[in-house]
Amino acid sequence: MRDEVLDEPGEIALADASEKVPGKDLEEVVEGMPERMRDDMRKVLGYLDNLFDELPDEKVKEFASSEYYDIYSRLFKELGI
Repeated sequence: MRDEVLDEPGEIALADASEKVPGKDLEEVVEGMPERMRDDMRKVLGYLDNLFDELPDEKVKEFASSEYYDIYSRLFKELGI
């Protein structure tokens, strides 16, 4: 898995990291997903959230201060987790 920094604040990276959706916000992307995919994302995000309990505080703080935390938080909100 490779890290990617998005060029625009509203840009969403899709499964293929080279494919981006300019101007589409997270809510639009989530709403356009099939229900099964949203359910799968809820399960995976819930699992990952539980893994944070096993990480050292330093790593959790590192993640919380990263650009990825905002995406992670928005996904939780949009998916109703």
